[in-house]
Amino acid sequence: MRTFGLQGLALGAVLGFAAGVAAAWWHYSPRLKVAEQRAEHLVDLVREQNRAVEALKTATDNRIAAARAAAERARGEAEAHRKAADRILSQRLPVGLDACAASCMLIDAEVRP
Repeated sequence: MRTFGLQGLALGAVLGFAAGVAAAWWHYSPRLKVAEQRAEHLVDLVREQNRAVEALKTATDNRIAAARAAAERARGEAEAHRKAADRILSQRLPVGLDACAASCMLIDAEVRP
């Protein structure tokens, strides 16, 4: 009889443990599903934010490239204007003209060839 008592006690413990696990699963299962849905939603939000950050980086890189190209064009134009100014200033001026009249004459010659 004694062996049967220990076996019954062991069987009761196993069944009690199984019942506890089943009760816990029944109790926490809906909460776990909600938590999983929230986690998936947060993962989706993080992915969306990462895409937005990448789009901002791409847009910023494009703007930086456009600004560099504009700066290069401005440097080229400034160099062309400097060369034109050097060419105008290196020309011989007619005698007897004041500086303003000579400048206007040279500018007119450059603007209206």
